[in-house]
Amino acid sequence: MQVVDEFFWVNIAVNVHQKDGAFFGSLNETIPEHQSCFNKPVGQSHFSSEGPGQVICMTPPMSAGGILTTYVAARVTKTDGQVDFLNVTKDQFVHFGFLDSGSPPGQNTTYATPGKTTDKLNGPPVFPSEVLPDACTETNGDPIGAPTPSFNLGTNDPTPVTEPIKQYGNINIHL
Repeated sequence: MQVVDEFFWVNIAVNVHQKDGAFFGSLNETIPEHQSCFNKPVGQSHFSSEGPGQVICMTPPMSAGGILTTYVAARVTKTDGQVDFLNVTKDQFVHFGFLDSGSPPGQNTTYATPGKTTDKLNGPPVFPSEVLPDACTETNGDPIGAPTPSFNLGTNDPTPVTEPIKQYGNINIHL
């Protein structure tokens, strides 16, 4: 029996900066309408984390062999649409992990090529299966976990991994 993964498209926009020790920017996610997942309609839904003090953390980018990874935590300031697919609520903290492979989209022809990977991410609507503790801390000093960026950007992971993977979109992490 072959396992079939279902997926739907998600648009994510993140722009985070740090100045004088404070973080600012935005983290927004939109699920476009007219999709389905396991025969359940997926309606338009959106959350945003915008405004002063809402992006509470971005880890310094970590570099390994030209691949950059960072984690972002933000407080959700607004939700709308079919929010049951988002797995977030207003005032909740969301946690994302991002991996920039250093290659432009279309340059990574196969997931199985050693040293090659697509850009990856992890965050809502997925419930993270692995979380790195203490990646960020809230303003009160409590640790916040960060999901390991394990999902290829713009494509489902084929099972088994024998097909070329096409990357849609791009993650750019700047040092």
